Amino acid sequence: MVTREEKKENEKKIKVDGTEVKVKTPPPRKVRPVYYCQTCNRSFPSQLDLEEHTKIDHGKKMATSA
Repeated sequence: MVTREEKKENEKKIKVDGTEVKVKTPPPRKVRPVYYCQTCNRSFPSQLDLEEHTKIDHGKKMATSA
């Protein structure tokens, strides 16, 4: 559910021929992290996809931090 404050953030007021007009703008997109393979520079949307690629395509296990 969108609150009134969020609606106001998506609105801008501009002047057209001396008349103030409200213009709705799309909400900002969330930036998702991208994970890159250090061997072949291929990109993946999640770390799990990168780990799976590394195991299958390069025959390596990634070091896990404990």
